[in-house]
Amino acid sequence: MPLNQNRSPAISVAMCTYNGERYLREQLDSIADQTMLPSELVICDDGSVDSTPEIVADFTRSAPFEVKFTRNPTNLGSTKNFEKAIRLCRGELIALCDQDDVWNDCKLARLVNEFADSSIGGVFSDGELIGDKSQGLDTTLWLAFGFTSKMREQWQAKGPIPIFVKQDIVTGATLMFRAKLRESFVPISPLWIHDGWIAWIIAVTDRKSTRLNSSH
Repeated sequence: MPLNQNRSPAISVAMCTYNGERYLREQLDSIADQTMLPSELVICDDGSVDSTPEIVADFTRSAPFEVKFTRNPTNLGSTKNFEKAIRLCRGELIALCDQDDVWNDCKLARLVNEFADSSIGGVFSDGELIGDKSQGLDTTLWLAFGFTSKMREQWQAKGPIPIFVKQDIVTGATLMFRAKLRESFVPISPLWIHDGWIAWIIAVTDRKSTRLNSSH
């Protein structure tokens, strides 16, 4: 179903946490500072033994959107934990989120803008790499992956499959997709990392369904 252009789409952010106390609050605050707020933040914790649950609880008290926090009784690992978080999301669009990033305030708005084209199923972006104190490292994900301008031109001309055959270039923390595609890639194969699996399935399900976006 195409997005209703007379309103903003409902956005779910799916975050996985595991002993993330060192970085988590900064990331949570950056989500709360978005120019386009999500409808909900779904957090699945994979058995943290640090102060992660307390940090989430404190954030929840003032968050400008609903926060749903679930603690796994046993450790699922990153891929299956993301699968669980994705299953719990209720929005029309789902954005994946790592616990140790910091989002630019226009991130969600920039990604959502691409979905004005009803043929687009998923969007991912470049990202600025930062150090353990959130300092810029003067490089980006795409530079680190060797995802060159020539490769991006090839993507636009021939689609993602020829590039995916050679290498994975989609980082889950930059990915947003339509929730209606969820059933095409869930359950996620235990032999894959979640972001590579999701990108592949979206790409092969609909050759027009994944578009690049140069926002960070």
